[in-house]
Amino acid sequence: MTRSTTTRIAIALACALAGRAQTSAPATVYRFVQDWQAFVPQKASEAASDYRAAICPDGSAYISDGEDRVINVDYHGQILFDQRNLPDIRSVLAMTCDAGSRLAAITARPRLINVIQPMSGALVRTSSYALESALTPRRMVAAGMGYIVLGADPAGTKPLRLLGQTGNEEIAFGPRPLDDSGSALRAMARGSIAWDARRQHLVFAPESPYHLYSFSPAGQLLREADVGGATFQSTITDWATGMPLPGDAVQNLALLPSGEVAVEVIRTRPSNSGTLERTQTVELLDAAFQVVARIGNPPGELQGADDQGNLYFTRSVVGAGVYETRLHIEPQP
Repeated sequence: MTRSTTTRIAIALACALAGRAQTSAPATVYRFVQDWQAFVPQKASEAASDYRAAICPDGSAYISDGEDRVINVDYHGQILFDQRNLPDIRSVLAMTCDAGSRLAAITARPRLINVIQPMSGALVRTSSYALESALTPRRMVAAGMGYIVLGADPAGTKPLRLLGQTGNEEIAFGPRPLDDSGSALRAMARGSIAWDARRQHLVFAPESPYHLYSFSPAGQLLREADVGGATFQSTITDWATGMPLPGDAVQNLALLPSGEVAVEVIRTRPSNSGTLERTQTVELLDAAFQVVARIGNPPGELQGADDQGNLYFTRSVVGAGVYETRLHIEPQP
């Protein structure tokens, strides 16, 4: 989960905004309030791990090391299970947690959807289905009786798939890339999704540009908004790919019970000294996708929200392990 950039992250000032027009509004400043932080140490025999997390509606979470280890953390940050040698989670491409606090994970070899839950003091696979979609998954969410998966489409068109409970592909949907270039296709596949169980709709954002979409379970477009406005073209390149990093890069998003959307975004802009600065913030958007607040200095990477409106972040430390932090947002006194 560590991002491949050596550019320093500047601390953003928390401020209240009023939508794309950036007009003045009653000055309500928000802040993060930490509820707890849990640390999962890396085993001495482990190589560097690619940790990822799935947040459950009840606030519990599953953390995978990308290999065969899964940690189950409860709502209070206590580790319930730390289990290794789980072949059903090896080579995981995407994972999510459903309303029953079960972990669903898509593995690469073989291409399966494995459902895992605590039983009799251990994490046990309770069902397994073949993934019948040609999509290469990157993210997934539990949606009703099935799943919605985001990933790379071999045909280069629609990046979202609605899957049935047994892994069968039902519909393909989503916006088309801005063009047929490889960077536009990657930006779609590397986007973020969240499912609103109360309102029965999906929110999707490509990595870039900073643009949000809302879809019905049948794939019908309900709403879209250009949140980023005019996008600054960055000259900073990713050290691993050599590709330019986008001016606005959405890292992840989470839906709150109020219908608001929390978006982790990195913006690249010229500084007063003439250099380029990358600023990491969490932006709070209302149900109409208008920015109402920006909060700087998040404690890691946004992983999701629970049904009480708490936000969950993880931060991995190479050679040590991973921190999980639960926060809530409140007006600053």
